[in-house]
Amino acid sequence: MLYDITRPQTLDNISEWVNIVRKKGGDIPIMLVGSKIDLADEQREITREFGIQIAEKHKMASFGEISSKTGQNVTKTFEVLTELTLEKTEL
Repeated sequence: MLYDITRPQTLDNISEWVNIVRKKGGDIPIMLVGSKIDLADEQREITREFGIQIAEKHKMASFGEISSKTGQNVTKTFEVLTELTLEKTEL
């Protein structure tokens, strides 16, 4: 699940989205990802710590932050998600 670190309202429906995914997808790993970290210095409104708290509150498998503009952490995030998915399918 992706949210924008510069727009708090992008987390407004996170509980509902998690419930829908779990209802439809079963026990699959869900990762929370904050986007637009290239704007963090000037426009960040959601701290990394708060993102982690949201992920933990909703028992998500992982948390990360990315910038699709600069590519920062994009590959790493997909690697983590792939590992989580493979671990789940091995069980």
